[in-house]
Order: sequence, then C-alpha cells, then structure tokens
Amino acid sequence: MMQENKPSSSSRRRKETSYKIFVLLLQPSSYTFELIQIMYNPIHTTIGNILHLIPQNATEQKLGNQIHRGFCRPMDGIEITDTTMLASGSRCRKSNCARIHKGEIIIAIPEGYTGLDCVNLAQPILQNHKLVWILSHTKPKKRHRRSSHQSQRSAPGSVMGCPRRRQ
Repeated sequence: MMQENKPSSSSRRRKETSYKIFVLLLQPSSYTFELIQIMYNPIHTTIGNILHLIPQNATEQKLGNQIHRGFCRPMDGIEITDTTMLASGSRCRKSNCARIHKGEIIIAIPEGYTGLDCVNLAQPILQNHKLVWILSHTKPKKRHRRSSHQSQRSAPGSVMGCPRRRQ
C-alpha cells in the first residue's frame, strides 16, 4: 500500500501564515533601485517590522542601509508611515491596518522623499516588460482551469492596479 505525501498540518499552517511581498527600494540620487522579496508572518507583523527586514534582504548595501520612513503603493502614492500599524492579517480593521496582500509590490520611501515622488520614480521600473515577466514567474503556481477568459487575468504588475494590456 502506498502512502500519499501530504504536508503535515504544521507545514500547512506555516504556509498559510507566511506572506511574501515585494519591496521596491529606490535611491534617487544615484539612480539605483532593487526589488526585494520579504517574507513575514501577517498575524503580528507591523510596518516597522517590515522596515527592519529591509537591510537583511537587500543585496545593494547602500539601499539596505538607507533610512526608509515608510511605504507607499505604486498606484496612488498614499504613504503608510505608522510603524505600529499592522501590515496585514486577519486582525486587520480598515483603520489600523495597511492591508498589504500576498505578492503585492510596495515602495519603500527613502528619507527626504514623498510617496508621490516614489511613485513617479517607480512607474518606469515597474512597467518594464522584463520585470513584469519575472514577477509573473515568481508567484506560486495555482491550478487554473483553462478558459477563454485566461488572457484577461491581471499581469503580475497588476498589483499596481493595471490589468495586462491587449495587443
């Protein structure tokens, strides 16, 4: 009799409680940027906790050591600077949570810049076709039924809120 390899309940729980997000780091003065992945537990992680994870996840030392005062979303530039605010999770309420979703891209705001400054700097980077392709291949594989609507699904860059363009 063959046994199925089912993940243990603890490994399933770990996967359910682990969020992977992408953080775009910018250093406008040197025209340097890096897109990093950050994994965190959404149950108790705050914006401040995510800011503290930047140095250990950045490969460019000058970007990792740079002071970031918060985050913004690429679509609107609204700043998320309350370091005590929950980043995401089931305990979120609209007033006290940033509502960051799995796979979302957020921009780290360097000291001395605004969220709108960062959005303007980030748009050409995040709309780069190669980057969009890379991000589409970093998302966990999900089983989807093939349908005629498949081409209408959002591109990975859609975390910016823009669906894939038809050509």
